[in-house]
Amino acid sequence: MLLAISLVAIMGVAALGIDLGMLLKVRAEAQRAADAAALAGASAFLQDQPRATEEALAVSRAKQLADTNYMAGAKIDTASEVTVTVLWDSSKVRVKVRRAAVPTWFAQVFGWRSVPVGAKAAAVADYATGTKCTKPIAIPDFWDDNDNDTDGNNLPNGTEKWLYTKPPDVYQPANYGNVDGAGTGYGSVLRDATTRDWGMRVVLRPSINSTDPTTPCTGTLQGGKCYIPGWWGLWGETNRIVDMMYSCTTLSTNPGIDTTTWQVATPYDAKTGWTSIAKAIEDIYNLDPGASWGDALPDVESGKVGRVTGSAWGEQNWRASPRVWIMAMVPPDGIPKANEQIRFNNFMLFFFEGCMDNGGSKPFNSPIKCKTDDVVVGRFAGLAKGTATGPSPGTMTRILRLVE
Repeated sequence: MLLAISLVAIMGVAALGIDLGMLLKVRAEAQRAADAAALAGASAFLQDQPRATEEALAVSRAKQLADTNYMAGAKIDTASEVTVTVLWDSSKVRVKVRRAAVPTWFAQVFGWRSVPVGAKAAAVADYATGTKCTKPIAIPDFWDDNDNDTDGNNLPNGTEKWLYTKPPDVYQPANYGNVDGAGTGYGSVLRDATTRDWGMRVVLRPSINSTDPTTPCTGTLQGGKCYIPGWWGLWGETNRIVDMMYSCTTLSTNPGIDTTTWQVATPYDAKTGWTSIAKAIEDIYNLDPGASWGDALPDVESGKVGRVTGSAWGEQNWRASPRVWIMAMVPPDGIPKANEQIRFNNFMLFFFEGCMDNGGSKPFNSPIKCKTDDVVVGRFAGLAKGTATGPSPGTMTRILRLVE
């Protein structure tokens, strides 16, 4: 008799254990959905859009991702089971996933026909201190030139020859003081509050004596103007410059370079030697020779107009092209001489368009050829995705991470 009574109790506990295991599984599904949705929502803060646009995009992305997940075999209802809260000031998105009634099996004997199950998560687009796959090229960030900008349009054009002098010139990195769009650097609202320099043509290795710095920029965004910094520089570890140029491509023969995180505020050696990387630049171009910049094409990820087209990596996956580089930026007053040390304050995405004769008197060299006196031309393509956090973040370098 005692054994029979005990068996009933044991079977009841076992049955409840089965229900508990099932509910824990459903909760794990809810947690995975909340984690993924929060990260998707926080990715909206990587787009450098106005506040209202980023908030709406964060909610939309979080719910779209949640809509692809299931709990207890049934698809999550984003209208009734998902709550998205956007904390714009901290670039945070919090997601709650809750199903009010998950049916039980054996617990119904005790009157528990269903149990509410839910989970929550929060993710941020945090300022990052460093990134990987960085090319060994650094350029000065954009400044507000108050003595050479004769027409006052905040762009170097005509015969203006911008040189950074302080004062009266002013420099602050984009998102200065963690204020969206503040500053003078690439990605700020100073030149265009809508595009934030998106698609602006950047000319590397220009002649500082060029009489018309807008010549190679005809027909581009920003009113046909482009920024010529008047300087660029190689940097990196001795005998590894070429390896760094090939990093994160199928041509890389030193995978250790691909995993190196290059940091903001960390001193690196400035180098010389354009000829050492000219061949690498040509090789990288030939990995995706059909890619070009389309000014009028909408970019889904950024929500802006202008993107790479014709890439072998696809119309919407163009950021994976080997011709899309991560490049370092330095303050305009932080330009070192060769064999001195250089410190970065930001990183940027850069689409390499091609090489042309110095001054832009001819179109891109075809077939691709980067001669000693050529300029390297490309487009500013926004924020660089970071891979490390620490005490000295770059305001244009972001990393997605879960915080709750």
